[in-house]
Amino acid sequence: MEASSGLGTLFPSITSHAGMDYGGGAADLFYSDETMGERPTVIYFPNYTFDRFQRGPSPQLCASIAQRGCAVFSVDLYGRSAQDGACGMLDGLRDFIGWAESRADDYRLDLKRAAFAGSGTGAAMALWASLACCSGRARDAYGSEIGIRPAGIGLFSGLTDLSGIRCRKAAAALKRADSARPGMGEAFDPFTNHDLREVPPVFQAVKTTEPACRDARKLKELLDTNAVRNRLMEFPETGGLSDFFAERCPLCMESVRSVSAMLERFGWR
Repeated sequence: MEASSGLGTLFPSITSHAGMDYGGGAADLFYSDETMGERPTVIYFPNYTFDRFQRGPSPQLCASIAQRGCAVFSVDLYGRSAQDGACGMLDGLRDFIGWAESRADDYRLDLKRAAFAGSGTGAAMALWASLACCSGRARDAYGSEIGIRPAGIGLFSGLTDLSGIRCRKAAAALKRADSARPGMGEAFDPFTNHDLREVPPVFQAVKTTEPACRDARKLKELLDTNAVRNRLMEFPETGGLSDFFAERCPLCMESVRSVSAMLERFGWR
């Protein structure tokens, strides 16, 4: 896999590797050539993670995070979803983690300092990944170990309420999993899991007027109730700030502040 140095003139110090085959799926890797030592690792799920035709790797947001000293993987799990739903996606994530561990020395990955992040519906996948690692109820329902202990969860304009219309494809993926392994439906919905004590710190960023704001506030209330450390940053509608701004406008002030605050929440700054 050939490396591409720099993402145009915006991120000249960032090296990327596109379409890395981890066995049954592909991932894009971003890291800064200026980082010394091992790199904390962010495993990122883009918006439209559950949509075959619209999802994308969000290279500029990944590069923005990588610029702060992290290695960032944008992981495509859709191919595992079509038949097996959430089970297949978690199986794919488990395979990816195993592959990343085998390549850790090559890219100086510190998987003991790993975190999950996502935007839009990718936020639902980031939550599932964390529950599979941290919730005994979710692990028992899934029936397997993912293999890491995340340091945190970062959600940008996260759509996490599976009862909402914008999460219908994520809800359908979880329903298929529940048909094969009864109990997964409740265990992987954070609002019905009831075993959130070991969930790592959660960071959320959202625009107050975008549809994801309702989900973010609802999730914050749940996390507060369960004594999960979390922070919600809300940005007002100013200067034409777009929905899903972190992916669409990764260099705007709101995105830059969000990424910095997320890494601070993880204890990496």
